[in-house]
Amino acid sequence: MLAAAVCLAPSLASATEDATPRQDRRTDFTAYTRPRGRAAVGPFKLELGIIDEVMIGTYVPPWLAFTLIGAPAPNLYFKARSWWSGPFTLAVRGGFLYLDGSGIADLANVDSSSNATSLTSEVDASLRLSARMALSLGAEYSHIEAVGGGESVATSIEGASMADAVNVRLFGQWQLTHVFGVTLLARYVAFQSPYGADIDSASPAVSIKGDLSAESSGARQRFAVVPGVSFDWPNWELYVGVGYGSFQLPAIGLPTSRAFPIIDLAVAYRFDLYD
Repeated sequence: MLAAAVCLAPSLASATEDATPRQDRRTDFTAYTRPRGRAAVGPFKLELGIIDEVMIGTYVPPWLAFTLIGAPAPNLYFKARSWWSGPFTLAVRGGFLYLDGSGIADLANVDSSSNATSLTSEVDASLRLSARMALSLGAEYSHIEAVGGGESVATSIEGASMADAVNVRLFGQWQLTHVFGVTLLARYVAFQSPYGADIDSASPAVSIKGDLSAESSGARQRFAVVPGVSFDWPNWELYVGVGYGSFQLPAIGLPTSRAFPIIDLAVAYRFDLYD
């Protein structure tokens, strides 16, 4: 009897572990958030769970843009998920990024001013099929608007441009062991507007106003598929994926019209700031 209990103990422990939902699930492409007080710090983003259902975060690379364009690009996103327990989770997320182009003008030694604002919003639904497997469906809307102006001795030019896009995606994660898992991201560009521009040019003799729009003349790439692997340690998480299709910058959201190789890389160190 004692020998049988010893033999069954590992199986019972494994079953108990499988029946317990993981607290730390990927927050990209899913409806999940960081637990209350938990911070995740990495080279690509910083996140903090304010409470179990609310999380804030920021992307790190845009803050370092001043090394290239002379000004940082402040950005922030906010995510709130459903409060109920169970296998089904809903979440909404919104974010913004602001780019001040004055640094670019200073580097180019020209008299001009410009700025760009990117707004993103998304809705996600995640279904936990088991303690080791989850499937998520999401839709994201992105809007970017740029405003600029420049002056020379005899001419002034002002303008504004904007673009919108809607993406839908499916993300699955299957945890094969306590540490290692496989992932699959499939994304489709449901809508992308032509790039529109309003231009106002004036000189002492001539004044011109116009509306311009442009759209890719070739076939637009709408799909992207990125298979990957995940590693989840007690304090570290690592996601690596390699795929092909329409590329999309997370902080901006607008997809490319052509297909490119895609590398999905996310790494972070997790720790608790408060309980």
